[in-house]
Amino acid sequence: MPSTKRKASAITSCVLNYANGDVYTGGLEDGEHHGRGVLKYASGKVLECEWKEGTPACKVVLKYDNGDVYEGQYEDDAPHGRGIMKFVGGSVYEGEFKSGKYNGTGKYTWSNGTVYDGEYVDGNCNGKGKYTWSNGTVYE
Repeated sequence: MPSTKRKASAITSCVLNYANGDVYTGGLEDGEHHGRGVLKYASGKVLECEWKEGTPACKVVLKYDNGDVYEGQYEDDAPHGRGIMKFVGGSVYEGEFKSGKYNGTGKYTWSNGTVYDGEYVDGNCNGKGKYTWSNGTVYE
């Protein structure tokens, strides 16, 4: 007996304009973002990634309206997991994120060359770590 299961409806490219001003350009499957796509938020933030069933499925590139750029894992509309945040002023954080905040181990390098490499909790240096100032002074 032949299968009566229907194949999911897929659209490889479309543009969706949401009432809140957000715009999605990319693939759809069963009404959900699916495949390569770009979501431009009304706030100016831009999220580029592969989507699966409406959720970012791999590493994302998130461009903020102020020029900052995040590349890494993403969950529940925020950086979550391993990633790199590059700030418009030249500073860089590379490490772990939880719900959009530095959490776990990471390395923050200020634009002047000062570095903190260590543990973070809720976005703040906390626990074991090492500061190295641009003049070579080290504090552990």
